[in-house]
This record gives sequence, C-alpha cells and structure tokens, in this order.
Amino acid sequence: MLRKGHMPSVVTYTCLIYGFCNLQRMDMANLLVDEMKRNKVTPDVVTYTVLIACYHRVGNIERANELFDEMKASGVVPDGIALHWGIKTGAVSKS
Repeated sequence: MLRKGHMPSVVTYTCLIYGFCNLQRMDMANLLVDEMKRNKVTPDVVTYTVLIACYHRVGNIERANELFDEMKASGVVPDGIALHWGIKTGAVSKS
C-alpha cells in the first residue's frame, strides 16, 4: 500500500496486527504498531484491545498491563471489551 502511495488506516493496521497476533507472531505485530506510529496513524481502542488480549493469550501479562496503561495515557478511552481484558490481566480491579 505504501509503495503505491496509499496510507493504511487504523482499521487496516489493526486487521494486520490481529492476524499476526492470532499466529502468536507478536514480533510482527509490534513492528506494525511501530510502523503505524511512525506513519502518524494513532492506535485506537480496538488496536489496543487486540494487543492486550493477544499478550494475555501468550502469557505475557506484564506487557498486556503496560499496553492498558499506555492506552489510557495516550487518551484512548477503554470500552467494555478493553475493560474486560484489563480486568483479566489485572490492570483494572473488579471493584
């Protein structure tokens, strides 16, 4: 896409990240997140939720919690699904 002059949208990046996460290729997912940010495409709540859920699935709870904190710090408001994963990883208390 970039070679043809088309900038991928947050939806496009998130779909690709999701695919790599399902393959447990967190290295590739992270490269896409870095590329996204370099290209001034801001991750949204869906992007963060995909990453948090995937890090939980591969057992890296610490990274999932870091991403939840990063999401909030960047001004992205967690929705119900993000909060669900925040509770599962311990980033959000149940009370």
